Amino acid sequence: MGFARAWLQFSLDHRDALMLPFNFSMGVMTLFIAVGIAASLAKHHHLDSLTAGMLSLMSFLLVAAPLKDGQISTAYFSGQGIFTAILVAIYSTELYAFLKRHNITIRLPPEVPAGVARSFEILIPVLAIILTLHPLNLFIEAQLGMIIPEAIMSLVKPLVAASDTLPAILLSVLVCQVLWFAGIHGALIVTGIMNPFWMANLSVNQAAMAAAPLSRTSMSRASGITIC
Repeated sequence: MGFARAWLQFSLDHRDALMLPFNFSMGVMTLFIAVGIAASLAKHHHLDSLTAGMLSLMSFLLVAAPLKDGQISTAYFSGQGIFTAILVAIYSTELYAFLKRHNITIRLPPEVPAGVARSFEILIPVLAIILTLHPLNLFIEAQLGMIIPEAIMSLVKPLVAASDTLPAILLSVLVCQVLWFAGIHGALIVTGIMNPFWMANLSVNQAAMAAAPLSRTSMSRASGITIC
């Protein structure tokens, strides 16, 4: 009992230092998601994974990290930006693949070093992404008073809330078991569909715990894990 009280007091006194691993992992999960999805999709299109990942990261920061008072907002770096990260990763990589497939690029003579040539080749995709996403973000902000991640979250909010209910969890488990019965990897299918919603809820749970370590009343029910 004495150890528990001592640990509680220690954690409260050094809360900021103890929260650093969370802030730089779950707190910025969307950055990893944006890069990872783009890199995986790039392999499907036989593109350079690193280039696609960096394009996706740039795209996400362009729409989800507005500059306010000289500082970048990180509000959508955690669970609230998951759906935006998924969409911009797919968009930027598919646009990159489209331009590459149609040879819309800057070509340099063969004498130019490969590293320099790749730097120029990526200019067109960068410009295409900036000239499409940035005006769209500005238009949505002007018309709706919210940026793209906020608009996306407002659209999927009912689905996120619905995924945090007992019927949704039971249905997920049922579908998972039916797929297993049919010889299909049920866990892989169900979690692939539901994980973005569960991760959004999990992020809310973690934020609530970080804000009030001794309170559990504001936590959502879905933990983000379904046993199939």
